[in-house]
Parts: sequence; C-alpha cells; structure tokens
Amino acid sequence: MENNKDLQIVKITNISHLDFTGETGARFNGRDYSIPAGKSLRCPLTLGEHLAKHLARMILLNNDYLQNKNSELAMWSPEAEQDMINKILSYEEYEENELIKTEDEILAEKISQLNSEIGEDAINTEKYSTKAEVIKELEAKKITFNPRVSKAELEKLLNE
Repeated sequence: MENNKDLQIVKITNISHLDFTGETGARFNGRDYSIPAGKSLRCPLTLGEHLAKHLARMILLNNDYLQNKNSELAMWSPEAEQDMINKILSYEEYEENELIKTEDEILAEKISQLNSEIGEDAINTEKYSTKAEVIKELEAKKITFNPRVSKAELEKLLNE
C-alpha cells in the first residue's frame, strides 16, 4: 500500500447478518480479513474499496438466493452493486502524515542526525540498486576498478 489512495482512510461496515471472512470474500493480497456482522473496520482506501466490493456482492448474492432459490445467476445490476457499496463504505479523514518509512530509511536518518550533531558525515547513505549503477558511478568519479568483483566490493571503493 504505497500510493496516495492509502492516505485516505475509510470505514467498512458489515450491514449483513452474516460475518464477512476470508472464506466469504474478505481477502486482499493473500491475506484474510474478518468483519463480524454489524461491525466496522477502518482501513486504507485501496483495501476498503476492494473489501466493500466483495462484501456488497456477498450481500447481493445472499439476497438473490433468498428471493430466487431456483436461479443460479446473479440478478443485480452494476448500479445495485454500487448502491450497496455506498451503504457499506464511508470516507473518513485524509491523513496528512508522511508515508511509512522502511527500517533502512529510519536507520539512515538516525545515523545522519547523530553525525550532523558532531559535524561529520560518517556514512554514505547513497544506495545503488544494481551493480551497473555502482560501475557507472565509479566511472563518473574516474576510480579504477575490476568489474568482475562483487557489487559490495565496488561500493567499498566508492566509500573510500
């Protein structure tokens, strides 16, 4: 969940008399969720929209089954599905918080902060995702190197 939609928080309310679980469609990115009947779940917009759509379908399918026990086809329109989603999903505040940082980013910031207090830059926090990027940087700085050594060894040359 690393996009701007995930700064928006929504509330999903299970308006059904049935629990909404992984077995009944409450699944996202391989993870099961559970919203008991009559209860709510606050979550990021991307997850909320996905779960609301499947909860709406579960409710509509259950209603259709109760009304048309002989039919095996879903008997609702896209508009009916959207109306049900609108009953389930409510939009809440927009979080102005910055995105969650990785442990590496937090550690790099802490090291920079600690070293800025003593006026030194003790660590090069630049990261290279590929060996080709390291080689390109070495060439730009006109540092001689053996391209057959590992990426880590090449990065050491940059930090010397």
